[in-house]
Amino acid sequence: MKFKIYFLFVLIFLSSCVNDISIGIPHTYNGHYRSRNYILNNDNFLFIRVFEGGLTIYFADENEVNIQGLGYTSISGFNVTGYSENMYAFETANMSGIVTFNGDKYSTITFSKFTSAPFSISKAVLDKINSF
Repeated sequence: MKFKIYFLFVLIFLSSCVNDISIGIPHTYNGHYRSRNYILNNDNFLFIRVFEGGLTIYFADENEVNIQGLGYTSISGFNVTGYSENMYAFETANMSGIVTFNGDKYSTITFSKFTSAPFSISKAVLDKINSF
């Protein structure tokens, strides 16, 4: 019985010392980000959606609201590693990169995709277009 009381006390003490434990990208950066310029061709922007610690990366025109028919890559929060409070690296089987958040207004992303036709994007600046 004494062990349970000590264990409970230690557990409460340790949980009060830890402010927040999260996986992936913090919720303060949640939202949609769109590139300032067209990427790859003159029709599509690069979009990233940050939600629940993960990323969704896709290309679309500026009026696109449904990405189901588009090719997109979802990156789980488990695949995101924090370098600092605003720089996060991600890596999956076919994609790796770094996203840097500059305040709550814009971000910079660099990534490489390894497919049959590999490509990379370097330091694309994306403005935040909405939050949730």
